[in-house]
Amino acid sequence: MIRILYETGMRRGELLSLKLKHFIEASGGEGAFLVIERNHGDELDLRANQPVAKTLGRDVPISQVLEQQILDYRVIRAGLNNAGHSENSFLFCVHQRGETEGQALSINGFNSAFLYFRNAFPVLGKSLHPHALRHDWNYRLSKQADSAGMSEEDEASSREQAMGWVPGSNMAKIYNQRHRREMAMAIGRKVAEDTMRPSK
Repeated sequence: MIRILYETGMRRGELLSLKLKHFIEASGGEGAFLVIERNHGDELDLRANQPVAKTLGRDVPISQVLEQQILDYRVIRAGLNNAGHSENSFLFCVHQRGETEGQALSINGFNSAFLYFRNAFPVLGKSLHPHALRHDWNYRLSKQADSAGMSEEDEASSREQAMGWVPGSNMAKIYNQRHRREMAMAIGRKVAEDTMRPSK
């Protein structure tokens, strides 16, 4: 789950809404991807606090490593009691033995797992939270866009599509603040270093 958030920048609600049918394996030269669907009022979701996708539906590419991890997870998942196997069954389930085993993982269940992960790896810091991975993904997109020489308009368009925002959304500017701040600091440092010191 952590790797999906890191690789795709998707929201926690989008992650918990993934169904088996939303994982598309690589085929015919096309890489694997995940499908994010808007799911408000999903009649198949029996969780009391239904996780929802707040953004537009979209396809998000994943690496070969993540594709294999999801395939491996599906094998483990198949051994759970009460885990559904239809295409509309949720991908992530409760693994703890008991009456909720195999049910769709709840927001609270995810939060507990994330807290366990964070505590198991203190080097990550206490401030790490799922949404920070979305901000980090956007930062990495900015770095890739710089390397590729993309125009600001093309970068914004790519960001809107990847994040599920409507065209022209102000969210792109908000999520790009870290990169803009870093660029301003780098330019400011060059200006400062280029300033001539007065001669004595």
